Amino acid sequence: MLLKERVIQDMQNSLKKGDKIRLSTMRLLLSEIKNLEKEKRISDLSDDDVLSVVRREIKRRDQALEEFRKTDRKDLVDKEERERQILEEYLPVQLSQEELEAMVRRVIQETGASSSREMGKVMGRMMQEVKGKADGKRVRQIVESLLS
Repeated sequence: MLLKERVIQDMQNSLKKGDKIRLSTMRLLLSEIKNLEKEKRISDLSDDDVLSVVRREIKRRDQALEEFRKTDRKDLVDKEERERQILEEYLPVQLSQEELEAMVRRVIQETGASSSREMGKVMGRMMQEVKGKADGKRVRQIVESLLS
């Protein structure tokens, strides 16, 4: 089943169950998917494209959470955290810190990188290998710590 179809099915289930937060999150996600389809002038996005929309929406939730925490809006923080959890259900399983560190060590050894100037080489290879399974920011932090 395509990821977009899963979103539609989850939206329908949320409607039947009366889960308002999940329903509104699914509607928003589906709307963003359709906007990207219109932008790309295609009728069905690939799962990678849908995942990029999901990641973008998660980043928006993170930004909103940061702002709401600054203004001490507990009600909105709870809502955004719930929406973020719902969106994360569509992401592939993320690599653990230990798995990432092992991969970075292997790539550093394979590329022969020895200083932070060669970080680009390592990051390029790492991002190809972990595509969708780890956040780029986490990967960069590990690469920086191991190359410094």
